[in-house]
Amino acid sequence: MLAPHVGIHRKSCRVREVRRVGQRTRRVNASAPVENIDYTIDRMGFVASASDLVPAAVGFKAGRVISVPIWGPGMTKAEQRRFTVVGKFDVSVEGNTINAWKVEEHRESDSKLLATWYLLDKSPYMVYGEVPLPDGTVQRMSEVEVPIPAVKW
Repeated sequence: MLAPHVGIHRKSCRVREVRRVGQRTRRVNASAPVENIDYTIDRMGFVASASDLVPAAVGFKAGRVISVPIWGPGMTKAEQRRFTVVGKFDVSVEGNTINAWKVEEHRESDSKLLATWYLLDKSPYMVYGEVPLPDGTVQRMSEVEVPIPAVKW
């Protein structure tokens, strides 16, 4: 199993700055060989598995366009992605109607739609998302806030 990201080590030179993800290992299963995971990415970026948090971090405003580098495990280059805040829309999430910000995520190099997110400016932030898959189907996901009970000391 891939261990959580533990840090990034920075190397600099006159021409460019290179970031190196620390040496780690993984095993696909108990009998598989140990694989070294050590790669360099060309520039810092937001992690792809949490890309839906980028617009929430910047702030929502209809028409706002946010352009940021995104990277994920196995990628040696961060790719530029564009998040467009379309506006507020009602979306059905697990039986409830929620008024959320609709945000479209595109890859800048070819303008391909990578995801449509419905986001809030509070927890759970992403309430609904759709990701078009290569086979033409759409992966749908939803999140609801799980209340944490107060701890009595």
